[in-house]
Amino acid sequence: MPKRIKVMRSKKLHSEPLSVEAELLWLSESAKDRLLANKIFNWLIRFFHLKDTPTSVLFIAFIVSLLFLSVKLLISKYFYNSEPQYLLGSILASFLISFSFAAVKILHDIILPPNAGKMLYLIEKKGIPLLKEWFTSFLSLRNQLSFSIFIGILAIITIYFVDSHTTAKFDFGDYILGSLAMFGVSHGGYCGLLIPTIAKPLSKGGLKLFWINPSDSEAIKIASWGFRLLTLADGFFVTACIVALYWFRPWESILVASISGIWLIVGVISVSYSFFYPHYYLNLAIRNQKEKQVEAIRKILDVYYDRIHILVEKDFKKLNEYILIYERLLKTRESSINTPALQNYFTSIVIPTLSFLTGLIDLNAIFKTIFKLP
Repeated sequence: MPKRIKVMRSKKLHSEPLSVEAELLWLSESAKDRLLANKIFNWLIRFFHLKDTPTSVLFIAFIVSLLFLSVKLLISKYFYNSEPQYLLGSILASFLISFSFAAVKILHDIILPPNAGKMLYLIEKKGIPLLKEWFTSFLSLRNQLSFSIFIGILAIITIYFVDSHTTAKFDFGDYILGSLAMFGVSHGGYCGLLIPTIAKPLSKGGLKLFWINPSDSEAIKIASWGFRLLTLADGFFVTACIVALYWFRPWESILVASISGIWLIVGVISVSYSFFYPHYYLNLAIRNQKEKQVEAIRKILDVYYDRIHILVEKDFKKLNEYILIYERLLKTRESSINTPALQNYFTSIVIPTLSFLTGLIDLNAIFKTIFKLP
């Protein structure tokens, strides 16, 4: 395997022009500083003088969650002179804000840095410009902010709608907390919806696949593994959205339960998309490779069959070898979807659904009955 290209991690490109391969590698590595969640947590890690580890990220997320909750409680106390009506909902929203960003940061660190350089040598050269274009668009701060701000505004509208049409009442702090919670969750949604689209340029550009069993190629295994993790992450973010709606007490209102149901449907569609879309293009790459090799062997066999009457013993032995290869090629799997991938997909569907059904139960009343609380 060629020696890995080393590229400086700076915010600007070198003064000398980079090769397309080096520029792509730089773009993939620059996600460490250009992805919004990474920007935020990298700054916080430096601020707290911690090592860049998942434990540090989770610790910071916990501290930041407590800060958001404290601000919300102070707003309720000093501006409205009241205790928060939905303390559990406020706690949930506070933790959603920081832990959503933390999830994106941790997933990035697990998936991209260890595999970016490896994937560079598992794709054909013609696909590198397509991937460069994809990374440039995906890492655009404007695109990231636009998507999250849009969802944050939808959250404000939803809170206002629930506030106006149900007995639930929210103060200014609730609006801030709710919009920030959905801003954080939607950043995960942004990654969950856009990252699967990388499968298209990967497939179009051409992956370096095995000759006999293309579905067992390293490129397919790495890509499929990454998309499996992404599907689980999408399931987490959908569940986070459903759990956040507990804040509105869906067990008390058919209207709120309907809103929660709509979010569930949207979430299931999103999870299904993030699973089937990339695997469709991976399967397409596998099928194209298989068909190309089958056609190549078939042409060789045709030559032998045309000369069948003049073949000698050595030629018949060679023909038999080609027939065995041909039969083996026809039997090879054409799908990148395996049992673990399907398990991840169904898990990502079942957990949000169970969260939705749980939200229809008045857990507060059940706990009071069980523990005989006033």
